[in-house]
Amino acid sequence: MLVGDDRVHLEASNGLLVVRPALELTGLIEIRGLGIRRCDFAEDAIVGFVVDLGRPRCGNALPEPEALRARICGVEIPRIPVGASYAALPLVLAALTMTESSAFYSTFS
Repeated sequence: MLVGDDRVHLEASNGLLVVRPALELTGLIEIRGLGIRRCDFAEDAIVGFVVDLGRPRCGNALPEPEALRARICGVEIPRIPVGASYAALPLVLAALTMTESSAFYSTFS
């Protein structure tokens, strides 16, 4: 469900990173080719991970462990670095579907 498009408010709360929509953009999303549309939205949510788009290409096949973490508002959360020439969606789907027995999952827990 949408929290916000383009601009949101972040706040650290009890060791979690909480996201809320920017008041003037609440319930609005821009859909490329269709324009701005109104949709259902969540008033707040816990940020589960960051998708860092447009990262420079890394020479290593596997990123260093510290490259898979981000610190925002003092809260450390998992980070998915996505190179500029890569599609983010397959990486995000892979991260969301990993099981607890996966070595990759343990990076994000």
